[in-house]
Amino acid sequence: MIKSLLFFCIVFFPIAQLHPGWDEPNPKRVIGEITKITAEVIAHKAPRRPYQLAYMNDSLIHLSNALTDALQGKSVDQVLSEAKLARDEFDDNYFTYLVEALLYERDGYDTEATQAFEIFLKSSQRYTAFEKMFITYEQYTYLRLAISQLLKSRGIHFEGREEEVAHKIERKGLTEFLIDPSRFDQLMKYMFPIVLLAGFVFFFYTKLSGSTMPDLIVDAVLFVYLFCWIAYGTWWVGLNFGLPFGWSRFYVVPTLLLFPLGVIGLLKALSFFTKSQEMPSGMRKCPHCGAEVTRLETVCSECNKLISA
Repeated sequence: MIKSLLFFCIVFFPIAQLHPGWDEPNPKRVIGEITKITAEVIAHKAPRRPYQLAYMNDSLIHLSNALTDALQGKSVDQVLSEAKLARDEFDDNYFTYLVEALLYERDGYDTEATQAFEIFLKSSQRYTAFEKMFITYEQYTYLRLAISQLLKSRGIHFEGREEEVAHKIERKGLTEFLIDPSRFDQLMKYMFPIVLLAGFVFFFYTKLSGSTMPDLIVDAVLFVYLFCWIAYGTWWVGLNFGLPFGWSRFYVVPTLLLFPLGVIGLLKALSFFTKSQEMPSGMRKCPHCGAEVTRLETVCSECNKLISA
């Protein structure tokens, strides 16, 4: 009970307290504890195939088999075979190196274990959506610190080459979209092509088929259509590279989509409230340009377009 409580406090202690000077008297114990927890989570999730990409699911299944075989004391060849299959499916599944390191450590191959631990530390600089599925950020950070401390105790230091093992933060929007897209991104994925295609069909019909639809309506639709393109471009950039100034695509894109509707609504309201007097008797407005014309005119004197009687 005390041991479990102690481990819980260690793993979930605020990240701000985990600094390079941290010192763990028994890093092997920490590595073993976190690996055991991770193996249980992977064994639970792997059969459910949680990723959208088949090769990631296949890689996770092989990783689960490798961890299970290693913890059950299976042969080196059997475990290494599963680890290799996992890495063949997905190159960035760097937890396979951890399995190899634990396997060599178990069988007393200290040199090979140290090399595998070092490869894992160098490969795991980024915490991606793949690892997020089975290990928390706190566990991931503490695991790396424990391995760093273990390597240090074996004479492997990284002074002067910290960049080789430093944790790197990268934009994960595209990866998360491919693996576990949010409902917003799923909506944008299907909505934008439909809206953009519908806009093209609309303008093709109005401009090439001789439609008598009022120009004001066509211009309003064009205004909205252009902002749909801007919103789509913003969503794509935000998904792949991130937006500047810390902006989130989850707020910027809806704002761009609602902006033209707000402008049109505002103009309609201003037009309604600025009417100072009724139209003179015998006059009417051109539905295309809004100019005042007599009711007898069939062609607007301003825009030269036909006016229905």
